[in-house]
Amino acid sequence: MSVEQNKLGISLNHVKEGLEQRKRKIQNHQEITSLQHKVKEASQQKTKIYLELGKMVHKMIRDGRIQNEELLQMVRPITAQDRLIYETLKQIEQINILLPNHVKCECGTFLPEDQPYCTACGSKNLQYELDTTQSLKICSGCEAEIAQSSVFCPCCGIATMDVMQEGS
Repeated sequence: MSVEQNKLGISLNHVKEGLEQRKRKIQNHQEITSLQHKVKEASQQKTKIYLELGKMVHKMIRDGRIQNEELLQMVRPITAQDRLIYETLKQIEQINILLPNHVKCECGTFLPEDQPYCTACGSKNLQYELDTTQSLKICSGCEAEIAQSSVFCPCCGIATMDVMQEGS
């Protein structure tokens, strides 16, 4: 019987060792997963900081507070993308304007010009006629066509020449 007890004891020890190994593997996996989560969160925070830093530097370059040719080269594609976005949004607006006898509400919904309130947001319809005779000018920052009365370019955000001259 002692031989059988010995074999049984050895088998139980193997089972215990196997269970301990699995337990350690599970604990290691949980710890690794937790650490990977920390790395992911830190990376996301870092990305947010880079984004805000980039926005600040971009604004400083646009405002003329930073004069660095290397950075200016990097900003040009952003300006081009801003212009593409702006022009595309203008095209979308032009397509929507083609709705006969409709005006655009502040919320973006098009409604009949004789409808006093917007059915989407409830705002009063302030635009009964579209002013298509408004004169245009070219933005000095991105060369987009903007309304003559614009103080800032709706495409790139730069102050118009009129505002810059007044501030001088």
